[in-house]
Amino acid sequence: MARIFCVLIVGIAFLWSSPVKAAEFNFDVSMICLDDGTFCGELKRNSQVLWRVIVFSDGARAVAGNVDANTTIVVPDIADGWFLLKMYNQ
Repeated sequence: MARIFCVLIVGIAFLWSSPVKAAEFNFDVSMICLDDGTFCGELKRNSQVLWRVIVFSDGARAVAGNVDANTTIVVPDIADGWFLLKMYNQ
């Protein structure tokens, strides 16, 4: 069961941004890469953001008032020789 769920999530993640409409149900997965190296992915249902993930290319962190409540921010960083992935939920 877990494999099927993982395959389903990975399959959705690699789809191009396209809405699926069935019985007035709109589901949209979008992924964009900005000029500064930031990656932003969104999962929307009926034009409402269910979950947003932002991956920064350096140790920067977003301004607190600049992101929505359903946003997970992933920031790669190096501290004491260790590669870290810092995750913030805002």
